[in-house]
Amino acid sequence: MTNPRSGKHWLPDAAALAAATVMLSGAALWNGYPLVYPDTGGYIHPVNLVFRSVFYNFLVAPLTWAASSLWPIVFFQSLVVAYLMRLILRDVFGDGSPRRFLAVTLGAAALTSLPWETGFVMADVYAPVAVLALFLLGFCASTLSRGERLLVAAILLAACSVHLTHPILAAGLLALFAGLRWASRKRPAWPAPGLLEPAIPVALSALLLFGNNAIVHHEARYSVGGYAFLLARLVADGPAVDYLRETCPARHYALCDYLDELPRSSSGFLWTEASPFQKLGGFIGYRKEGREIVDGTLRHDPWRVARALASHGIQQLFEVKTGRGLESHLDDPWPTEEIRSFFPADFAAYASSRQSRGELRIRSLQRLHSIVIVAAWLACAALLPRLARRGRSLPVLLLLTIASGYVLNAFVTAQSSPEHRYGARVAWLIPFFCMACAGWRPGRGSPGARD
Repeated sequence: MTNPRSGKHWLPDAAALAAATVMLSGAALWNGYPLVYPDTGGYIHPVNLVFRSVFYNFLVAPLTWAASSLWPIVFFQSLVVAYLMRLILRDVFGDGSPRRFLAVTLGAAALTSLPWETGFVMADVYAPVAVLALFLLGFCASTLSRGERLLVAAILLAACSVHLTHPILAAGLLALFAGLRWASRKRPAWPAPGLLEPAIPVALSALLLFGNNAIVHHEARYSVGGYAFLLARLVADGPAVDYLRETCPARHYALCDYLDELPRSSSGFLWTEASPFQKLGGFIGYRKEGREIVDGTLRHDPWRVARALASHGIQQLFEVKTGRGLESHLDDPWPTEEIRSFFPADFAAYASSRQSRGELRIRSLQRLHSIVIVAAWLACAALLPRLARRGRSLPVLLLLTIASGYVLNAFVTAQSSPEHRYGARVAWLIPFFCMACAGWRPGRGSPGARD
């Protein structure tokens, strides 16, 4: 964490980074244990499920094995986010002081969903991590040291590998960067993003996902079980049901026998034991026919499907409540039995945490975060033209990247089902940008970006 331009000793930066890590771990510390979700159970031991990336398991395994606890995951995630925030403040806003870094971190920890994401044993926090890492490699590579560039590239590779939606999100932002690079020819005063350095980790993450499926599941696909989420969405929205009613007399799919008992929610279709999907083999056993129904539905009524998915994406834009899904899971087998089996020394703390006792009352905090998000969007709308007129290119481009990542995140996750959890994982980026702008004196100068 030495600042290559100021020559400051590494100790103040390291101390500030450690303090920021503790701040961003605050939600888990207040809870008395890392925040968990039923899916956490599938992440804390090396199970290679067809509907999820196994690379979050690989990422956290060394941390948990070393300490026999989930706590290192929280501190590691907080450290990664704090490190990227530090680089953004230094290389975009030209302010590398530990005091300012800690002030912005404290604001983000107190007023946004950020500590609830870093303290959550899920891959969610790596969506905004991918957004920030992409921006740094695309626009700030020339101001990063070689070691910093390698570390940010490794962070981006990990962030894209741990969740199936993240490479798609990153690919969308790379397309934005390509458009900005083309547009910069007409405005040479504005920096053109580099494309190769951010593209390599994203491409490698996709290769890892393809390779894992080819080796373990014997299918060279991006996702072996991903079809099921789209099938569930098409069933819940109706297009797949209408397609089956029209097709079943000629092509008798196994699902035709259950047309009158199909669940009306995508989660009910995927996860309830009584669901026809589960009866017919689930993610693995039903994949051949399930893919055929998805393909047939898309061909049968593509515009209706597109309208439905667009509607869910728009709905997802407004689903941003902090901490949704963080009720007690102590009586649920997942993740309770996994924690009991793999981390027995942790179990007492898990059982006595506020979350497990049902005492994680954060309604007032949710209202505060919602107000902060709305205020931040309004502030950004006011800031953008002012920054543009003054030629502050990097902050403008950062805001454009964050806003685009926010929208892309909503439409990528809409394939499943709109959830507050998906929105909250990236919503903190907008207030963070506003806090980074607050008190910033552009006279200090923002670094340029590599052509």
